[in-house]
Amino acid sequence: MHAIENRDMEVSQNSLKDFREQTLDRMALIACPFIIPFGFWYLYLRDYAMGALMLVVALTISVRFFRGYKDKFDPFMSWLLSLELITAMLFGYATVGVAAAFWSYPLFFAIVFLWPRKQSGYAMILALSVLVPAAFIYLETALAIRLGLTLILFSYMGYQLVGVLLEMQGRLESQAMRDPLTGAYNRRYLVKVMRQSTEEMQRGIGPVSLVALDVDHFKSINDTFGHETGDTVLIKLVAAMHAMRRNLDVVCRSGGEEFVIVLRNTDDPGARVFADRLRQTIEQTELLAGQVVTVSLGVAEYLEDETEDQWLRRADTFLYKAKHEGRNQVQPPPPPQLVIADAVIG
Repeated sequence: MHAIENRDMEVSQNSLKDFREQTLDRMALIACPFIIPFGFWYLYLRDYAMGALMLVVALTISVRFFRGYKDKFDPFMSWLLSLELITAMLFGYATVGVAAAFWSYPLFFAIVFLWPRKQSGYAMILALSVLVPAAFIYLETALAIRLGLTLILFSYMGYQLVGVLLEMQGRLESQAMRDPLTGAYNRRYLVKVMRQSTEEMQRGIGPVSLVALDVDHFKSINDTFGHETGDTVLIKLVAAMHAMRRNLDVVCRSGGEEFVIVLRNTDDPGARVFADRLRQTIEQTELLAGQVVTVSLGVAEYLEDETEDQWLRRADTFLYKAKHEGRNQVQPPPPPQLVIADAVIG
């Protein structure tokens, strides 16, 4: 159960990162067309420091979002951009005065998305500790008080609101990748994790194999005992698979009574041994009262240059072979010497 929660957390964190990065991309597309003209305007007014700073901010945004940083969180670039934005606001307070104060609010909103949730809180505290005292130096006291209070309130409300949005986004993404009946991942997530696994293998991280699984005579179970009982069998089956898999392995329901397990860092012989152990465990587990439920399995290690569809099709081909040759077996069969060694270790 903890392994399932950990993978859900990983999926949720990846979803939050994607959502944050997509939001930052949109903000960059909006911000740059606004910032660049103001930068040149200040240069035209011979306020070279302010104009240059605004153009540097625009350049940093462009680098951060359009030159390779969007796929990987970079603390240095986030700190650099945060400090540039805070510095620009200080210059604005000192040179423009009240007109610059209005730009404080989008600044704090941007900071929320520049960082993961916890770090964004620290960044906002830093910005408040710099800008609120500066407001009392460069602005009228009454205005500085109102600005300081509204910035604190805006920061708190924005921090909480964005946190709720990110959490909801993560939950929705996680739910969209889960089969509601069994709790296994669905076919959508299977496609995603297969693509990730093949990319990892191409980078030399390690072999990856698929185990395609189908419940033998499942239609007969539904016809004899009812669909509710059939659903219970599937739920218990997935629980048995989760109990045997490692944290890095992924159990997916590809459709009906068919499932696929993605085994990372596992070659073909190892995957076949795992599949046979799983077959035996399921046969010995009481999935249906008074009845023995068996499964047929097909194994395929990813081969270089084949597509994900071809890879999955090979696993399905071996699965159908196991069904046609008598069910309750693994195709290709596990190497005898590895089965013996596994039995001795077990």
